[in-house]
Amino acid sequence: MLVESLVIIAIILAMALIFMRVGRKAYAYGILPLLILPLVRIGLSYITAFLRTFLPYSAVSINTCVIFMALIITCIIIGLAGANFKGKGSRTLYFIICGLFTLVLSMIFVLDIIKDLM
Repeated sequence: MLVESLVIIAIILAMALIFMRVGRKAYAYGILPLLILPLVRIGLSYITAFLRTFLPYSAVSINTCVIFMALIITCIIIGLAGANFKGKGSRTLYFIICGLFTLVLSMIFVLDIIKDLM
């Protein structure tokens, strides 16, 4: 999932650049929290190696917990970033779309992690 995470990061950065060029800075800053989950997925092997030195859990358990913690942190930052949106409709749509994107992406990452157990 390394290549897929890199592609997701490239697409989100391209979208942020496009929003900046058309003058929608709030939208550009609003989609940057979506980068957290793919970045965590890229660094997951290093995070797991560090945490396994002092935690007695398996790599699958640690990976899953780290992905869910990244999901929670991303959702909190999305909530804070949504305060910059002026319209109630655009704010609600932002929360729904970004929340669903983050939730689905985290579930895909977790399923990729536990596929070896099945």
